[in-house]
Amino acid sequence: QIATAIERKRMEEELKRLAHYDTLTGAYDRGYGLELLQRQLKLSKRNKSPLLLAYADLDNLKDINDEFGHKEGDRANDFIKSTDIPSDIIGACKILIKGKTKKIDIGIINNQTYFANVCGVGFDAEVAQLANQLKNRHPNWNSLSAFVYVFATVKKLLSPFSCHNVKIKFDGQEIHSKILFIAISNGKIYGGRFEITPEAILDDGLLEICLVEEMGRFKYLSIIPKVFKGTHKSIKGIYFYKAKEVIIQSSEPVLAQVSGEVIEGQKEFTITLLPKSLKLIVP
Repeated sequence: QIATAIERKRMEEELKRLAHYDTLTGAYDRGYGLELLQRQLKLSKRNKSPLLLAYADLDNLKDINDEFGHKEGDRANDFIKSTDIPSDIIGACKILIKGKTKKIDIGIINNQTYFANVCGVGFDAEVAQLANQLKNRHPNWNSLSAFVYVFATVKKLLSPFSCHNVKIKFDGQEIHSKILFIAISNGKIYGGRFEITPEAILDDGLLEICLVEEMGRFKYLSIIPKVFKGTHKSIKGIYFYKAKEVIIQSSEPVLAQVSGEVIEGQKEFTITLLPKSLKLIVP
């Protein structure tokens, strides 16, 4: 019984410690960081002493940003669905305590924005833009991320939309196509429920590409349930490839998105894989 009590106490202390840190970066999470700042502000005011605040904010790293205290952290973590980490908090905490890690790949778009899950060019970026607008307009929708993305997808498909003539180059191949969108993935799922690249592997050294060509409006709508299940691979007009680098060129600016964050329209995007670049805590 004494040994059990000691072990329980040790686990409680370890969980308290882990609750204050981002498990991937090792830095304080936002919630605890703000708590420390508030303490120091009170102390500075009480002692009438100046407070020097130095900080660094890592932008363009949404996928590996802190989960605790992030406004989207526990609501739309699609990336974790490509891992073996359980969704229940007890199971996840046990994995955190064990501290077993492995290195996974990440991607970078235009040598600026990193992603661990999925980036997209074209229609899915327009959907992400609309979804963000809807969540800003209806704050209570923030906890319904999957619903919002499905709603935004259907709404966009029932409205006028455009396809884009693009040239796609990857690993010695060149494709000319009129596309609705192209998803370049390290993970499997985005938008809460869309299993866009079911064969993507986080540490295989390759990006999974899903290219969706121009087709009829109602054909797109009929495909949505298949994408939920990841069974859309055999559909005519949808093609899959693997590559280490992808270059997408268009005659007109096209929107892109990285894990739901929209990148302004550009005529060229270069997406590159960075192998074994992120340490992940795993079962």
